[in-house]
Amino acid sequence: MLDDIPGLFEPSLSGKPVRLSIEIDPALPNFILGDSVRLRQILVNILGNAVKFTHQGEIRFSASAIDNRLRFEISDTGIGIPPSELSSIFEAFTQVHHSDTKLYGSTGLGLSIANQLAQLMGNSISASSQLAKGSTFIVEIPFSPASAPPTTTKAPQISAKLTGRRILLAKDNPTNQRLFTVLLQKQGCLVQVAENGTQAIEMFTTAQFDIVLMDVQMPIMDGLEATRILRSQSQVPILGLTAHASESDQQACITAGMNAVLTKPVDTQRLFSHIQQLVTNKS
Repeated sequence: MLDDIPGLFEPSLSGKPVRLSIEIDPALPNFILGDSVRLRQILVNILGNAVKFTHQGEIRFSASAIDNRLRFEISDTGIGIPPSELSSIFEAFTQVHHSDTKLYGSTGLGLSIANQLAQLMGNSISASSQLAKGSTFIVEIPFSPASAPPTTTKAPQISAKLTGRRILLAKDNPTNQRLFTVLLQKQGCLVQVAENGTQAIEMFTTAQFDIVLMDVQMPIMDGLEATRILRSQSQVPILGLTAHASESDQQACITAGMNAVLTKPVDTQRLFSHIQQLVTNKS
């Protein structure tokens, strides 16, 4: 899992004078028992923030194990966080009031989701920062050692139901764009990415898609409004992606015209299953 993470950020770092360094302690076990989907989401969310708010310098990511606890440290030379706001950065919809942050269109959910997941896995996230000098995030999570899984010579299976499917992914976060694109391409899907609802509508009118994956929280035009407009034009399946788990929030997605909704962090098998079901029903 750790070997795959750096590649997710290559497109976002391309052309930026920022170096991403990875340090993995040789003593770190090769295999542990745990939830790889949610652990990956925690690290991707924190690293994504570091990439977004670091314009030059370095981002350092280290992983080690101490007394059956995983320790991940992510530090950057980015814009930093004012001391008065450091204690609230893990709250939902909190965004640091820095003059540069308005350029990014963030809803402030990334760190909140990461912190909630860390708590569910047995711990929380700590942070320290200096304004204009950078920030450091530390994640510690308990784990149980494990043996290597049984080896297999079978090639990874690609679902025939997803091979060649044309998917429009409407998502504003570059890191998650890359993550979803890689996952879907491994299933044989053809993926095009829209950064907001307005762009999704424009792309939909110029190309044919089998399904739309629609993030709810996006700048310029959110997923609910984009869904209403698309639904007035087509019956293409729309699968919503939202950070809100309440029944009323999910009902709002269905009312807008989405066929189904998945709550973040999205489990990959549920994602593939829903896509298969929706495109099969359409066919």
